[in-house]
Amino acid sequence: MEAENFLRMLESKFGLLNCTPMQKTLFAAQQLHGAAGAWWANHVASMGTDRQITWDEFKDAFRAHYIPAGLIRRKAREFAALKQGNRSVEEYCEEFNRLALYAPEQVDTPAKRKDRFLEGLSAELQDRLNLNMGGTFAEFVNNAIVAEDGYRRVMAERKRSASAMGPSNGPPQKFRMVYTTPSGQRYRSAPVPAPVVRPPQPAQQRPPVPRPSAAESRWISPTPAAKPSTRIFPLLQLRPSGAFLEGVPTPQEEHWSEPVKE
Repeated sequence: MEAENFLRMLESKFGLLNCTPMQKTLFAAQQLHGAAGAWWANHVASMGTDRQITWDEFKDAFRAHYIPAGLIRRKAREFAALKQGNRSVEEYCEEFNRLALYAPEQVDTPAKRKDRFLEGLSAELQDRLNLNMGGTFAEFVNNAIVAEDGYRRVMAERKRSASAMGPSNGPPQKFRMVYTTPSGQRYRSAPVPAPVVRPPQPAQQRPPVPRPSAAESRWISPTPAAKPSTRIFPLLQLRPSGAFLEGVPTPQEEHWSEPVKE
C-alpha cells in the first residue's frame, strides 16, 4: 500500500513538471532512503552502470520488489468481492478506490467503474440508483450519498413512529374486579385458589350381599322389566302349576275384582 502511494505521489508531481522518462527515474531515485535506497543501488548495479533506466522500468522493478504478484492477486480478489456492508457510501468509496489499483482491468472504462461500484452497494441503494446511472463516476458517487441520506431519514422516521405506538406484541394486561358496597366501601375479588390434585385412592371393596336361602328363593320372583303401557294391571301371583290364584281375575275378564287377601 505504501509503495503504491509513493508511486502515485511521484506521478502527481510529474504532472506539474516537464520531465523526460529518464529524468523521472532520476528524480524518483532521489526520494529513496534507507532500505529502499540500498535496494535501488543494488538494482542499478545489476543492470550495468552504462544503461539508462526508464520510468516504466523503474515502476515495474519497484512494484516487483515491494508489491509481490501474490499480493496483487489477493487484493484483486478482495476487490472483486467488495461489498458495502455496514460501511457508509464514503467509506465504501475509499475502499473501492484503494483496491481498484490492483484490478485495473475491471475499472478501465467509466461504465465498468460505475457498474462495479453499484454492484457492491446495498440492495436499498441499488434500487434507488438503477435508473440514475448517467454522469461521471464522481456524480454517480454523489447520487449514492444523497440516496443513502434519504434512506436513513425514512428509516429513522419509521423507528420513531414505532416507538410512539408502543409495543404491539406485549403480554395482555390483567384486570382485577372491584366491588363497591352501598356504604361506599370497595372490595377486591379474592384470588381463585389453585386446584388441588389428590392422588388416586384405592378402590374400596363392598361387603358381600347375603344370598337368600332355598326356601326364600322359591317365593322371590325376578322383577320384570317395565314396559310402556296406557293401562296399569295388578300384579298377578302364580302358583307353581301356572294357574291363577283363587279369587284373582284373569286378564281376559272385563271387570276386575279386589285382590285376594290372605
